[in-house]
Amino acid sequence: MSQSVSRTKEIDGHTYEVYFLPPRAANRVFLRTVKTAVPGLTHMLDSMGDVASVLDAHIAEAGVGPAIRDLVDRLDEDVLWETVEAMAGVTTVQGEGKLPSLLSTHFAGRLGSMYKWLAFAYEVNFQDFFDALAPTLSAAAARMQAAQESKSDPKAEKAPT
Repeated sequence: MSQSVSRTKEIDGHTYEVYFLPPRAANRVFLRTVKTAVPGLTHMLDSMGDVASVLDAHIAEAGVGPAIRDLVDRLDEDVLWETVEAMAGVTTVQGEGKLPSLLSTHFAGRLGSMYKWLAFAYEVNFQDFFDALAPTLSAAAARMQAAQESKSDPKAEKAPT
């Protein structure tokens, strides 16, 4: 970890310093993540229909259940652990050392903390992607908000008798 650029974050009482993955490793982690997550998200979005109906969709109607099932079906223990190991390779734990040498004990009984750290490591390594995606997500949110505002006021609807 000879890189000079890193970010630190305190998670559940431990301070993690995460550096960038080398490009080839970052590409591998990114593509595996996309191949795992996108099909389920696509299924969910396809099942939602037009923007206005998304606002009224119930979880089951929105395809969230099938999307979660699809994601879980695609998750592979070895691929996930390879991702954890790759991210650990660019992480140090303040006062404890490099995460790869601590991995078998550091997160024992703290799986939730491991996933919080992993999310932070993703944020560090793929922030430019998330930043590029943000305008698209903001525009979609604005369209959804406009569609909601254009619908009739729910107070004006008659109550069931």
